[in-house]
Amino acid sequence: MPIEVTCECGAPLLLSIASKTTRCSRCKTVKETRDLVPRGGASLGRRPAAAPEGHSDDAPTRTEPGRATGAPRGGGASTRPRPRAAEGGASRHYLLLGLCLIPLAFVLIRPPSTLSIEDRLDATVAGLPEEQAIEVWEAIDAAADDKALLRALPGDRLVGASFGVDSRAHWALAGVSVVFFAGLIAFFPRKDVSAKSLVLVALFTGTAGIALLLGLQKLVLGLRMGGLLFLKGPLIIFFLVLKFIAFSYNVVMTGSESFFLTFFGYTFGVGLCEEIIKALPIIWRIRKAEHGDELDPRDALHWGLASGAGFGIAEGIHYASEMYNGIEAFSIYPVRFFSCVALHAMWTAAASVQLARRADEVRSFTGFVGTILGWMTVVAVPMVLHGLYDALLTKDQDALALGVAIASFAWLGLQVQRAMPEAPVPASA
Repeated sequence: MPIEVTCECGAPLLLSIASKTTRCSRCKTVKETRDLVPRGGASLGRRPAAAPEGHSDDAPTRTEPGRATGAPRGGGASTRPRPRAAEGGASRHYLLLGLCLIPLAFVLIRPPSTLSIEDRLDATVAGLPEEQAIEVWEAIDAAADDKALLRALPGDRLVGASFGVDSRAHWALAGVSVVFFAGLIAFFPRKDVSAKSLVLVALFTGTAGIALLLGLQKLVLGLRMGGLLFLKGPLIIFFLVLKFIAFSYNVVMTGSESFFLTFFGYTFGVGLCEEIIKALPIIWRIRKAEHGDELDPRDALHWGLASGAGFGIAEGIHYASEMYNGIEAFSIYPVRFFSCVALHAMWTAAASVQLARRADEVRSFTGFVGTILGWMTVVAVPMVLHGLYDALLTKDQDALALGVAIASFAWLGLQVQRAMPEAPVPASA
């Protein structure tokens, strides 16, 4: 059965199985059959594969000088790297995370309120009848804590607050956040990560991870230098590392007036501890991997997004119930359940891609100090971004803090591009 090929001049030729040579009707040159059949292409006697849907034989193709359109290069089809279409879409999908920063931008850009908590408390009681106001002030004076004080107010809240102190409305917002980020994570291309593993990662970080962080904070803040006298060998180094973290937390809690110290405290206290704890599921997965079972950077990206989102949502529930309900206006809730969750997801996802790309190095970390220092090098950028963001907010540098949030978004974008492998696909001649 004859097959159709193309001469170098562009004219179509029909080759016979039995013929060793053929003559081109246009350029009159004699060609050997074996030189015209592309190696690795269609074999003799087999019809060429049909063009893919949407492709036209008349579509223009790239040519080189002296080479006819469609002519085979060197007797075979060449390849060049090109991102897979589905994976290339990840660079667009991650842009959806940028929408989550809109509530943060709205809150940070608008002028801050000039009313203090005391002013709002006075305004809340001022509108009451005299007898009721007296009763409220008496209840306020007898309140044992802030929540008891808020419960003594009409509606269990200060004027301007959206929810009462014992409201459960923030759980509904947390549920919306779960659905939103679950759908968002599903957009990203993945290799073989399962939905079940992502749920487990998010649940681990949002429960055990939060508990581990709170336990670590309690431990380091309760350490006393006198205990150093009873320690020997590596335990001394372990103790000093914990004291270093404790010092960083204390700088934050005491409210140092120095921006540098505040930044230092948030970076090596809050930033270091939270970023490592959020990265623990990815570190565990990499360290237990056997040969041929490496964590693909695309899957690491998913695990990081899930871990960061789980942590951020759990943190949002805690902040809402302990600090916002009865005090804050509604605008703070989208910031906490969307903007802050997105930031945690960005930082952890970026670190996770780095962990997957440096898997051999991660498995080589040994010893307590060596392991902690090694992990720090991997999460260094998210840790610094996290600490800088918190420090700027503490010092009322809201515009700069928003800039750090945008920089975090850009840093994740770079990691997304690095996580998407390039696959060799046939290139036109």
